[in-house]
Amino acid sequence: RLYRGKGAFVRTKGSNFVINGSPFLFNGFNAYWMMNVATDPSQRYKVSQVLQDAANAGLSVCRTWAFADGGGDNALQISPGVYNELVFQGLDFVVAEARKYGIRLILSFVNNYKDFGGRPQYVEWARNKGVQISSDDDNFYTNPVVKGYYKKHVQRVITRINTITNIAYSQDPAIMAWELINEPRCQVDYSGRTVNDWAREMALFVKSLDRYHLLEIGMEGFYGDTMPERKQINPGYQVGTDFISNNLISEIDFATIHAYPDQWLSGKDEDSQMTFMQRWMWNSRTILKKPLVIAEFGKSSKDPDYSIYKRDSYMKAVYRNIYMEARSGGTIGGGLVWQLMADGMGSYDDGYDIILSENPSTEHIMSQQSRAMTTLSHLLRVRRHHHHAGDGEFEFDHIGGAFVRTKGSNFVINGLPFLFNGFNAYWMMNIATDPSQRYKVSQVLQDAANAGLTVCRTWAFADGGYNALQISPGVYNELVFQGLDFVVAEARKHGIRLILSFRVITRINTITNIAYSQDPAIMAWELINEPRCQVDHSGRTVNDWAREMALFVRSLDRYHLLEIGMEGFYGDTMPERKQENPGYQVGTDFISSNLIKEIDFATIHAYPNQW
Repeated sequence: RLYRGKGAFVRTKGSNFVINGSPFLFNGFNAYWMMNVATDPSQRYKVSQVLQDAANAGLSVCRTWAFADGGGDNALQISPGVYNELVFQGLDFVVAEARKYGIRLILSFVNNYKDFGGRPQYVEWARNKGVQISSDDDNFYTNPVVKGYYKKHVQRVITRINTITNIAYSQDPAIMAWELINEPRCQVDYSGRTVNDWAREMALFVKSLDRYHLLEIGMEGFYGDTMPERKQINPGYQVGTDFISNNLISEIDFATIHAYPDQWLSGKDEDSQMTFMQRWMWNSRTILKKPLVIAEFGKSSKDPDYSIYKRDSYMKAVYRNIYMEARSGGTIGGGLVWQLMADGMGSYDDGYDIILSENPSTEHIMSQQSRAMTTLSHLLRVRRHHHHAGDGEFEFDHIGGAFVRTKGSNFVINGLPFLFNGFNAYWMMNIATDPSQRYKVSQVLQDAANAGLTVCRTWAFADGGYNALQISPGVYNELVFQGLDFVVAEARKHGIRLILSFRVITRINTITNIAYSQDPAIMAWELINEPRCQVDHSGRTVNDWAREMALFVRSLDRYHLLEIGMEGFYGDTMPERKQENPGYQVGTDFISSNLIKEIDFATIHAYPNQW
């Protein structure tokens, strides 16, 4: 489903993101610089280019700044409550352009650091107004005057009417969420309570202005006093936040972590840094019961021994962890790499920049992750039994109880469209006959699932000879059948649906105790692999056989789809298309055979390198 700026806001349901009640998993990116660049109309094409390239790669969420405080170049807020309208119009452009390309924004209200003003600027403003406070940046969290400045800025942004779309920011679903502050830290109170009190107050204030959008704090993930046993995971120091208690604030809709092991553990080797990353992405589902976003991660070109290959390998590892955590029923909703840029932006380069058009290998990795997360979204379903989860939560329906159906010329599951990418692995039953070799089946299915593949076509026949399933007519080898049982059960486990070609409908699986005829892990039956008939090139002989066998299959099984197994060769029904056949006939008629009403979908095989 493409988002083009119209329709529903992103919500949360239990520990998942949803849009219009349907699960929403995503892959995304950071681009903090967008408002700043868009302030100059002659440079706005850079924003458009990055958003277009991101959308082409399937990225659907972007995190960016809605702040620039102080007297620096292109300040949004010049002084408390005083704004540069041209800069605000730059932000208007970013929001409108994101809407155009179907990308949802997370907008951050202020920085923790002095870059773009941040907490230090707010404290300085108060001191310049005669407020009796020290220059300690941590006064930002406690001084009422400073907090008042912040609230006025939040209100100004949320109530802004976009000069391009004429939509109030508070009413625009192109904005996914607000962020209170980028990477809050507090050196005077390592317990996390000071930040916690501030976040609770500001979260209540934001929600008083805007009940439509989600809200997150902007945290990095450091642990505090709530779970002291997890402080040892922190990278050797405290920052004054408490990941658990801060994110338990009821007005906070989802949690975030940032992860820079290349900076935080710069003296460690890459394996140690990756181990830290995996622990940092800890699943907090049972405590927070909220979605989690990996809101910043990346690898810097300034790291020792940096290479694009190492960056790509690191990103693949992080993406794999995100995918596997989400797939296993965890709370992770997506990841946002730091950061995408356009060509000619050297002044914004912090070492982490990625220009998609100049980095095809990285773009490919990001596109793969986008497809995998989108596919995973379609595998979620509402939990039906309260003893498994609270009301409104989701679980991943790797197979569940839903059969694949057809509706017109489309596949559907539970009435929703089902499009897929898949693979053949004819050998699975044969290999699985030997229990010591079954790991090969498991490995292929796991790797396929990790790549987002959801359908596998394989043989449910082996007639006569070595490892025969059917030794002679009606006489079967139970050990081989148990190999097929394993294939079906393992496919079910990994969320992959099977097309089986075929002689096994009434079999009861010895592993799952589910009849093949009742198992939605099987997507479809196939009558025969690549039927051919040399004595009748018209296709009528194969057609008559297929009709008879299709009726027989339907008499045994009304649940599963059925296809013939054809290669696609044309016959007498459309003689003008015979010229498209590769120089010879095989005795099938693609049109008439697939018009048999018991046949649910058509297939073609294609081997131009052989034909």
